[in-house]
Amino acid sequence: MIRQMAAMIFSFGILASANVSLASGGWNILQDSWDKEHFLDFVTIEWEYFMIHDNQGRFNGVVGYVLTNPRLNGGALGMVVPEGGNVAVGGQFNGDKAIGNYINFGGEGTVASQDSKNISLKDEGSGVWATMEELEGGGLLKLKGQSEDFVWDLDVRQSFQALMDNREKHGPFTATTDAKTVGYLPGERWTVDALWPKTKVQGWVINRRTGEKVQVDGKGYRENSWGRYLLSVDGWDFLVFSEDEDTGLTFVVQTYHKSKKLDFLDLGFIHNDRLKRVRFDSETLSWEHRKWKWNDKSHQCIPQDWHLRGEKDGLILEAEVHIDTNGQEPFLSNKKLGTKIFFIHEQYPTVEGRVLDSRSGKVLKTFKGRAGGEFAYRKGLFKSSDSECAKWGAKFSNGTVPVTKNVAASKDAVKSVL
Repeated sequence: MIRQMAAMIFSFGILASANVSLASGGWNILQDSWDKEHFLDFVTIEWEYFMIHDNQGRFNGVVGYVLTNPRLNGGALGMVVPEGGNVAVGGQFNGDKAIGNYINFGGEGTVASQDSKNISLKDEGSGVWATMEELEGGGLLKLKGQSEDFVWDLDVRQSFQALMDNREKHGPFTATTDAKTVGYLPGERWTVDALWPKTKVQGWVINRRTGEKVQVDGKGYRENSWGRYLLSVDGWDFLVFSEDEDTGLTFVVQTYHKSKKLDFLDLGFIHNDRLKRVRFDSETLSWEHRKWKWNDKSHQCIPQDWHLRGEKDGLILEAEVHIDTNGQEPFLSNKKLGTKIFFIHEQYPTVEGRVLDSRSGKVLKTFKGRAGGEFAYRKGLFKSSDSECAKWGAKFSNGTVPVTKNVAASKDAVKSVL
């Protein structure tokens, strides 16, 4: 079925005509312009990723729809990554231990659209399924599904539209592509697009372990990323934060382990009724993970904090991230060789920080709240102690971040630090 899916329209709900202007458009890797004959087509991947934070803290989680190797190419090499549709769903209910499910539906269980981001995933044997449907001309995305531990029905819309208006090429909150250093093989390329860096999320999620149904009314994030990328031998570090109000401070951090071009932090906030946007790149942004712990499920060292400092265009951003034990859980799959050696460790940390005027030291904005993030890498061969993890994890830093005892300090305290 997946061999014909590029020409098919997702059949639940509205049909999406090719001449209708949609906010997102179809799956990039199904387009006629995509280089389907490339020898690395078997590692073609695209995902639509949604972070979810209920304003009352009842649920913090993520839902991701992933399309891999849609043309079932590669022969024996095609066994490296799972083909067809996938869904990743995870979260933390009321501060309890986080849960994570990852399901591959294969080619036969997948129908995706070339004209919209509609996708239907179904496993007849297990009763597991997932759908994403564009409504209102692409302005609303309906996310629904059932996995081993979750049932979800969520409406996602963009908020803080000003972040995306009148953007400069290669500026904050624009799609960024690395076609040179992201991978290890010639022809690997990866595009990251924080398509909706801030969203409004409403609906509900059921914890199938307890039967509890949780109403969700909160904020979130939408990312669309795609390319030819052998991700299981590389990985990334990622964080997204936004305040509860629709136009609250928002930032997104991307650091791909091998790529310098995909190392950046995009920041947007309102100050004195004016929008400020800035992209800190690897030359203007420093970060460190100072605390690490071994995780048996991921079989790797996992960061427990993140310290960030950027300085550019007259602004300084400082942020401290705390990742508690309950608020993290990996996505794992034994479907194919490439996924057996790889993990994506989902995180629901808390963030505290401030933005300062670098000339005067004046605090322009302080912020504190729930964030979402990931640490993805290949599994370790041998178990490490926490002290060994700290030494190993030093390579995932970029410069040194000064220690600040209280990132929400007073103006006088800020001046003493500077």
